[in-house]
Amino acid sequence: AFRDRIAMRYDRWVREIAESLGRVAGAQAAKLEAGLKACRETLEGTSADAVRLDAVVSFIRAVREAQSSAPGWQEECRLLAKAAAAVSAGGPGRAAGSSGAPSSSAAS
Repeated sequence: AFRDRIAMRYDRWVREIAESLGRVAGAQAAKLEAGLKACRETLEGTSADAVRLDAVVSFIRAVREAQSSAPGWQEECRLLAKAAAAVSAGGPGRAAGSSGAPSSSAAS
């Protein structure tokens, strides 16, 4: 009975942590998507075939901003993938399919 209560409490905590991580990761994913969309729209709205100097400068600036942002976006995607894996596994440090409850030998 005591072990069952402890296991239930542990499972609830892990679920709450996973839900919290999911909310944070979801917000970060939305922010990343908005940044990527803005960059894409900027690049699509400029042309390398521009005749005016200000249009050429605008195109070069947009490309350089995209290039400088790419490493950060890659890292953000890597972290979001890790968060998604953790949430789908039921929480950080838990293997998929694991109940997460302490084993009876560990609880003794």
